[in-house]
Amino acid sequence: MKQKVVRVLAVLAATALAVLLWCKARDAYLYDTEVMGVSWSEALRNLALFVGAPIGIGLAVWRSWVAEKQVEKSQQQVDVAKRHSLHERYQAGVSALASSRIAIRMGGIYSMERFIVEREDEYYLQIVKVLAAFIRNPPPLVGDDLDEPMKEFLGHGNCRPDVEAAAQAIGKRSKQQTELEKRAKWVLDLQGANLSGARLFRANLAYASLAGTKFHRAALDQVCLSQAWIVSVQGITQNMLDSACQQRSGPKIESSFCPESKKLLIWRGDEPFKHIEG
Repeated sequence: MKQKVVRVLAVLAATALAVLLWCKARDAYLYDTEVMGVSWSEALRNLALFVGAPIGIGLAVWRSWVAEKQVEKSQQQVDVAKRHSLHERYQAGVSALASSRIAIRMGGIYSMERFIVEREDEYYLQIVKVLAAFIRNPPPLVGDDLDEPMKEFLGHGNCRPDVEAAAQAIGKRSKQQTELEKRAKWVLDLQGANLSGARLFRANLAYASLAGTKFHRAALDQVCLSQAWIVSVQGITQNMLDSACQQRSGPKIESSFCPESKKLLIWRGDEPFKHIEG
């Protein structure tokens, strides 16, 4: 408000001075006298400069302001288009997970994994929630996806390729991402998931809820289980647990027994690596 008042007063003052000079120049012209010590022609020239300069400056400022607004508007349009494109990519990845073809589901998983890297601040929690839900309840293998080679592959105790890919993508969680989960008060939920035969080398499953999760013949070498909740898990032997990343802050183990020795699973913390039978 104050700036507007100052501008108005400046314009009025400039106008008043211009009128005064004009009157003086007119009198000098009519009566062949001087205006403030100069001839009437010089007075007119000075008047033109006095009036023209502010107008020129004003036009330059106005054009600069218009150009700036156009740049801002263009940037806003670019940002809107970019957000729309990102949302479409996210929706395409989610839709791919619901496909009846395993190849399309795998493509969707890899796409969402790349998306986490590109837009971690915006989409990480959404994507990890979707992948966790997919691991817990994957669509059935049907049609050509359940051909003889696939049946033979699964018959050897291997994990489904799409479920394993999703688990490996989640397993790449960084420390910053687990901190983000804690701030959001969200826990990685893999309860009841079938990860039997999954290759989870160095996967980060810290703080995950693994109640009832199946790990028969899974590869858990150097897996981070810090503060994970291991309750009634199936298929984890003591050797498999010992092969996990040895940390003082280990998992919380309840009602989980080695299927071979029938003994309660024990976390050895940072003790020297020990392989025991069963």
